[in-house]
Amino acid sequence: MSSHLVILGKSADEKVSLTVLAWIGINVVAYYSTEIFLAAHFSEKSALVASLGFGVINFLFALPAFWTIDTFGRRNLLLATFPVSSTTPIPLPR
Repeated sequence: MSSHLVILGKSADEKVSLTVLAWIGINVVAYYSTEIFLAAHFSEKSALVASLGFGVINFLFALPAFWTIDTFGRRNLLLATFPVSSTTPIPLPR
């Protein structure tokens, strides 16, 4: 079974930017966090605990992010941060 990334968007430009954001974002690191910790020579149990800790911290810091988005607006934040985030993606080693 192969996995497919479904991108919903109105235009081709929007679909491209959503695809780029999906693959350079924190979601990829979160998805592979256990494998990343295993590659860093953590034991299997330690890698799972570290991955859980990563998820808890991610959840806790999402709460102030909701406030920031509600205060400043999603569009304003995207316009302010997208130029920098699109020019400085850091590829992760395999």
